[in-house]
Amino acid sequence: MANRAVAEDLFQDTMMTLFEKLPQFRGEAPLGAWLKQIAVSKCLMFLRSPWHRLRLRVENDSELEIAQGLGALITPAPCVEGLDVERALASLSATARAVVWLYEVEGYSHEEIARLFGRTVSFSKSQLARAHVKLRDWFESTRGKQTCTPIQSNGKV
Repeated sequence: MANRAVAEDLFQDTMMTLFEKLPQFRGEAPLGAWLKQIAVSKCLMFLRSPWHRLRLRVENDSELEIAQGLGALITPAPCVEGLDVERALASLSATARAVVWLYEVEGYSHEEIARLFGRTVSFSKSQLARAHVKLRDWFESTRGKQTCTPIQSNGKV
């Protein structure tokens, strides 16, 4: 989740669900895998929520107005490679970001991702392929740009 407060709320919901459903745990898989499934389901249900989509539309409109108003006052962030990855992932839709995360980071297969989304395997593959193209374009467009303020040898910027 891009928003820390939302991530914390979803974590709390996941833990509440864990405690509520713990008697149903059959021990067929490790507890961590079972908990991970609950967390992924909570996150996906949140992303599918019409309230979340409405909030995103309102936030995007507000951010656009703020960015236009601030213009040149915005200073670049510190040069950290991880920050570039976060910005690149933030440029993706919530669905594409979830598919990339599940496949590339969590190691889910396309079949598992399709099952989680209630879609086909080709949905997962196409979302991942499109996301890879967007990420590649994002990094190539920023490659020539300087993302950090250079520091001169005398310590002045």
